[in-house]
Amino acid sequence: MLGVRFGPNSRYISGFIMAVYDMMVAVTTVIAIGVLFSSLFDWNNFISMIVGGVVVILYTLLGGMWAVTLTDVIQFWIMTIGLIVLLLPLGIYKAGGISEVASKLDPQFLSLTNIGGKTIFAFFLLYFFGMMIGQDIWQRAFTAKNEKVLRNGTVLAGVYCIIYGITMAVIGMIANILIPDLEDSQQALPQLILNILPSGLIGLLIAAVASAIMSTASGTIMATSTIIVNDFILPKNNKMSSEKEKIRLTRIVTLLVGVVIIVISLWLQDVVVALDIAYALLSGSIFLPVIAALFWKSVTSKVTMISMLVSAIVVILDLIVEGVSSLNAIIYGLISSIITMYIGTKMHSQRKWKNHENNINL
Repeated sequence: MLGVRFGPNSRYISGFIMAVYDMMVAVTTVIAIGVLFSSLFDWNNFISMIVGGVVVILYTLLGGMWAVTLTDVIQFWIMTIGLIVLLLPLGIYKAGGISEVASKLDPQFLSLTNIGGKTIFAFFLLYFFGMMIGQDIWQRAFTAKNEKVLRNGTVLAGVYCIIYGITMAVIGMIANILIPDLEDSQQALPQLILNILPSGLIGLLIAAVASAIMSTASGTIMATSTIIVNDFILPKNNKMSSEKEKIRLTRIVTLLVGVVIIVISLWLQDVVVALDIAYALLSGSIFLPVIAALFWKSVTSKVTMISMLVSAIVVILDLIVEGVSSLNAIIYGLISSIITMYIGTKMHSQRKWKNHENNINL
């Protein structure tokens, strides 16, 4: 869309940023799989991430978007039954009931604003805007049978995300009560499963956690390779015309992307940091150009391209200066983007008006 509206350069810049975003989201999932496997099998994180990453890459590589969609459906039901239907009520029961959970927790755990208004606002900017323009979201939307299915599916998915988010927050509170001395908070979910569940249910719950992780992993790996192939390789290669050649190319790129994702995961090893980097780049650099492409007719392709470059540089510089966990990057990125677009559009309008006056005088 940005390519059609603002020219090929805008397509390349936004495509690069979107590919980096999808890769970083995939990195979070490989790290999460590593955490799960290290808890379950007592492996070190290095081996756990490699094994988990290879499994996801393999079925994505072999089946493409069809495999991603089919496994998403199966994974949805496993994670719903395992986490919401089984683990949540069992966890509350083991902790002594809802009233006991509330009484044993530090009051700050029950406050919706405990993390602070600035952090809440930053998370809103990161994830709300990011989800609206994420290619991994839209590639699923375009597989819908018709507009009605797309609309209803999107609304139901949004409602489900609220239920799922609250469920995981409560499970986190239960883990804080039942496993108070946990050194690594990323281990909370798998350790809770291993500590409170009977052996017959542990397998199902581990499958549920793996399903939640893998449904994101496969989609974002597929999204990254799709962007690289469709936005960078195919526009420069007119000889590749058959679908078989395109599929073969996409598989090769998917494999290479998967290897890079595993390497970054082994280096970073922090889910939240990887997620913040991903959404800071996406929301800070591309959200406003997308909105401009849809609703701002006077903005030019040159101004939009400069806006994306400036905001991306601002986001990256802030992450370097303040650290990769900085939440200011998204705010500075959005501010620099809107300022660049506003000033650029004003300057273009003034230049256009001046040229018009000169033509009249002539």
